[in-house]
Amino acid sequence: MLTLLYDGLCPLCCLEIHFLQQRNTQNNLQFIDIRHTDFKEEEWGVKIEDLMAIIHARKPDGSYIKGVDVFIASYQAIGLQRLTQLVQVKSVRFLADKAYIHFAKHRQTISKILSPFIYIIFYLKGRRALKNSQRCKEGLCELQ
Repeated sequence: MLTLLYDGLCPLCCLEIHFLQQRNTQNNLQFIDIRHTDFKEEEWGVKIEDLMAIIHARKPDGSYIKGVDVFIASYQAIGLQRLTQLVQVKSVRFLADKAYIHFAKHRQTISKILSPFIYIIFYLKGRRALKNSQRCKEGLCELQ
């Protein structure tokens, strides 16, 4: 099982996690909110600063992947093969890597700016995820 370590106080991150959770019908993914009060970085062997800088996932063998590789592995795990193939095209991957690094660094600001558009674009399913991500309780998002 691939375990994603994500920032539960980032609205766009929570929206992506919600997207993955809804499609995780085979339970190939596990989700760990690194902002949860129970999260202990020493149990994961990765510093919280590193986890906050870029998304990480632990593979079943205990090794870690990060950045765009996490999304590729996640999409493969939930059966989105065409999307993973697209992201693996050399030019698309180059752009995805560059865009993700920028996004990760500025995700809170980007989330605030895009929140109104997310409500419109994802009105039915995304709206609930975003509302939940903005109503974090005790430092964690409650996605359903």
